[in-house]
Amino acid sequence: MNFINSFLSLKYNRLEPALFWLLVILSLVPIWSVFAFITVDGQGHIYNGQVLWTLATERDSYISAFTEINSSLSPNWIAHPIIAFLSPFFSPFNVEKIIVSLYVVLFVFSFRRFIQTYFIHQSWMSLSGFLFVWSSTVVNGFFNYNFGVALLFLNLAFLKKFTDQPGNKNAVVLGVGIILLYFCHLIPFCVFGLVSIAFIVSKNISKQKEGQVPLLRNKSAMIKLGAAVFIPALLLISHLISMHSGRSGESIVSENIGERILKLSGYNCISDREWIYSRWLYFIIIPVSVISIGLFMWKKTTSRSIQTTSTNMTLILSLIALLACVYLLPNGTTLGGGMLTVRLIYLTTTFFFVLLLFQIKQPLLQVVVLFPLFIVQIDKQSFIHREYVKQQDFLKVVDRARLTIEGKGLMYIADFNRKWPLAHATDALGYRNDVILTDTWFHKSFNPVIWKNHLPMTPENMDWLDNEGKCNTSGLEASLQTKVRWYVVAGNPNIEKHDSIQWSHCSELLESQYEKHFEAKDTLTIYHLKKY
Repeated sequence: MNFINSFLSLKYNRLEPALFWLLVILSLVPIWSVFAFITVDGQGHIYNGQVLWTLATERDSYISAFTEINSSLSPNWIAHPIIAFLSPFFSPFNVEKIIVSLYVVLFVFSFRRFIQTYFIHQSWMSLSGFLFVWSSTVVNGFFNYNFGVALLFLNLAFLKKFTDQPGNKNAVVLGVGIILLYFCHLIPFCVFGLVSIAFIVSKNISKQKEGQVPLLRNKSAMIKLGAAVFIPALLLISHLISMHSGRSGESIVSENIGERILKLSGYNCISDREWIYSRWLYFIIIPVSVISIGLFMWKKTTSRSIQTTSTNMTLILSLIALLACVYLLPNGTTLGGGMLTVRLIYLTTTFFFVLLLFQIKQPLLQVVVLFPLFIVQIDKQSFIHREYVKQQDFLKVVDRARLTIEGKGLMYIADFNRKWPLAHATDALGYRNDVILTDTWFHKSFNPVIWKNHLPMTPENMDWLDNEGKCNTSGLEASLQTKVRWYVVAGNPNIEKHDSIQWSHCSELLESQYEKHFEAKDTLTIYHLKKY
C-alpha cells in the first residue's frame, strides 16, 4: 500500500492539471448542450443587468424615465455589471449560460485553491470541488450568492496564506477579496466571517499548545489583518444602518430542517429525485474516512502538526456555527434576501463533507473516494441535461417572441406556465427592448435598479406583484401614469386556472382593448394595446 501511495503522489503533479480541466469541460456540458440553460431567477437578473446597461449608456430611454441605478452599496451587486457588459453582444439565454459557466469555473478553481492551501498532504482532494459544484442555488438562479460561495472558499485560502506569511501583499489580496465577497451576497460574506473567527481561534490555540507565539500576539499581523477587513466592515455597518430604517423583511420558519439536511436537499438541482445521486456521498465518503482514521490509529501515529489540528478544529467549529444558523435564523429575512435556509443547508452539508475528506490522508483512499463519485456526478449531470431538454421548445418560442417586440412601453406578464425552473423565463421578452416589466425587483431595496424615488411605489400600489392572471394593474398604471402596452399570457389559462385567478376579467380586458401581436398556441400569446 505504501508503494501505491507513493506512486499516486508522484503521478498527481502530472495528472492533476489535465484531470482538472477535463472535469471543468465535463461540468460545462449540461449548460452548453441545450439551446437555453434556464434558472429560476436567472432571466430576471439578466433583464436587470440589461436595464443597468441602458441606464448607464442611454439618457432618453423609456426605462430611464421610471427607474434609476441604486446608489446604495448593497451586497447584491457583483453579477449585474458583468451581465450589463455582456448584454450588447449576446442573447439573454447565452448571457445566462455565460454567467452560470463563470460560476462553475470560479467555484471549482476556488475550491481547488482552498484544498491545496489547507489539505497540503492530500493532493488528489484538489479535484473534490466537482462533487459540490451542482447545487439547488445554481438552478435557483442565485447569481450573486453563487459567486459569493465561490469567493468564500477563495478568501479562506487567502486568509490562510496571510496568517502563514503576514506581508503587505497578502494583506492587500485578502482585503480586495473580502470587498468582492461583500458585493456578492451577505450570506457567504457572514459565513466567511464565522469561519475566519473559527480559524483564527483554532490556530491560536494550536500554536499555544506547540509552544509557539500565538497569532493574536503578533501585533504586526493583527494590524494588517485589521486593515484588510476595515473597508468591508465599514460597508457592512453602513448597509445594516440603512436597512434598519427600511421595511422589515418576511420571517418564515422552514419545516423539516433536519430531514432536509440529512437528505442533502442543498444538492438537488431539479427535483428530490437527485437523492439517488447525492446519497453516494454518504455511502462512499463516510466509510472511507472511517477506514483512513482506523489506519492512522493502527499505525499508532500520535503526533499531529499545527496545520492538521487547527484545520480540524476550524472545520468542526464552522460546522457547529452553520448548524446553529440553519436552525435559528428564519428562512426569509431582509438581510438574507429570502430563501436563507436552502442556502445555509448547502453550505452546512458541504462543510460536513469537507471535514470528512480532511480525514482521508492516503492517496489511494483519496482516489477510491473520488473516482466513483465522479462517475455518479457525471450521471447526475446527464439527468440534469435530460430534464432541461424538456423545456427547450417553450424557451425557443420565448426567444422568437422577444424579437418581435418593437417600441417602448410597459409589459405585464400573466404566467400560467410557472413550472420549475421557468418562473422568470418570460422576462427574456424585455431583454434589449426599451420595455419595463411589471414582475421585476425594482421595488427591492437591494436591487441594483430601483424605481425613481418620486414614484408612489408603496405596497398598496403594487398589487400586481405575484398575482398572475388577475389583471390588477390599475395601481401600476396610476403610479406610472401610462397604460400597459403589451400583455403577455404564458401557458393556457383555461387549463391552468385555479380559484385565485380571475381570468374572465382578463379576457374581457384583452378583447376590448388589445389585439394579438404574437401567438404560439397554448404556449405563449402576446397582446398589443390597440390605441397607444
